[in-house]
Amino acid sequence: MKKIILLFVIALCGIMAFGQRKYSPQASREKILNDEYCTGLFHTFQAQYFDMSSTENANAAPGYFNIIDWLKGRVAGLQVYSTISNVSIPYLRNQRASIYVNEMRVSYDYLSMLPVSDIALVKVMKGPFSSVLGSTGGTIAIYTFKGDEEEED
Repeated sequence: MKKIILLFVIALCGIMAFGQRKYSPQASREKILNDEYCTGLFHTFQAQYFDMSSTENANAAPGYFNIIDWLKGRVAGLQVYSTISNVSIPYLRNQRASIYVNEMRVSYDYLSMLPVSDIALVKVMKGPFSSVLGSTGGTIAIYTFKGDEEEED
C-alpha cells in the first residue's frame, strides 16, 4: 500500500511540474522568447534571434521603414533586393526567403505596412528546417507584441 501511495505522489508531482513554466536563472533570453512566442514547427532553437524589445534594438530600429532593411548586415548570408515598386525581397543563401508574421505566411509587400515598433521578436531560420515551411533558402519569422503586453518606453 505504501508503494502505491508513493507512486501516486511521484506521478502527481511530475504532472504538476510539467504544468508550470519555471525558468532557471541560467535560462537564456532566446529560450524564454522561444517559449513565449513560438509554437509548433517554429519552436526550434536553431535560429538567430533578435529581441526587438531590448533597449539596444528598440533604439536602433525606429529609423528603418521595414524590418528587412534593419536586418541587412546583421544576418550572415542575407541579401535584400528591391523591386521597382520599392518592395524589399530577402534572399538567404541565394534563395528567396519566406516571411511569416505571427506564424502566418505573408507577402513581401506586407512588411512595408508593419511598423517596426510593433515587432517584439525576429527569428531567422536557415538550413533544413526552412524547407519544411516551403523555402529552401530560409525563413524569417516575425512576432508582434501581444495585446496584453505593454511596450517598454
